[in-house]
Amino acid sequence: MLTKSGNLKEAFYKYNQALALNQNPVQTREIMSRIDQVLANASSALIRTFLDIPSLSVSEPLLQYWLGVNLAQETAYAQSLTVLTQFLDRWPDHPQAPDAQALVTMIQETLLKKDTIGCLIPLSGKYATYGEKALKGIQLAIQDLTQTYGRKFNLVIKDTRGIRIRLPDAWMSCIRLAWPALSVRFWPWMLLGPVPKNWLFR
Repeated sequence: MLTKSGNLKEAFYKYNQALALNQNPVQTREIMSRIDQVLANASSALIRTFLDIPSLSVSEPLLQYWLGVNLAQETAYAQSLTVLTQFLDRWPDHPQAPDAQALVTMIQETLLKKDTIGCLIPLSGKYATYGEKALKGIQLAIQDLTQTYGRKFNLVIKDTRGIRIRLPDAWMSCIRLAWPALSVRFWPWMLLGPVPKNWLFR
């Protein structure tokens, strides 16, 4: 697949051309899924070059949405906030609007919450023993941080149950899959885990 080759620019042009020529709804959905994968992996600079191309088959709203998401991934939060706010103003009924609004809220409310550290770790299931040992080490490190900086650091833990979790490339997918139960006010500044499988057998 072109996306896996790392040539995102070429992949985008190929899928854009395929979208223009295709009339089959099922195939169109598959092409759009591939385009989403490309845009999720693209840099904000590359997406801006796509936006400068006239008469694309890929819609401007979709490009603007991924531009905002990827700016957030690159920690350009102010720019991300501007792009996503404009996206919501111009295309409030777009399918990605709820995700865009969730990210805008998260940036606004928790951008500088630097006292919360998230942890994805197996505390049940067949790797629980390894997870418990890792957790003790993490808790000791948190204590050291608290003593060093003179303020309390909060550790928010999610038990992965030994199930493999692949953090997706898209920022919003990471939010949905890794932290579905957490309120936005607990969005962590740092994320530890999941534990790579090959570490468990050393």
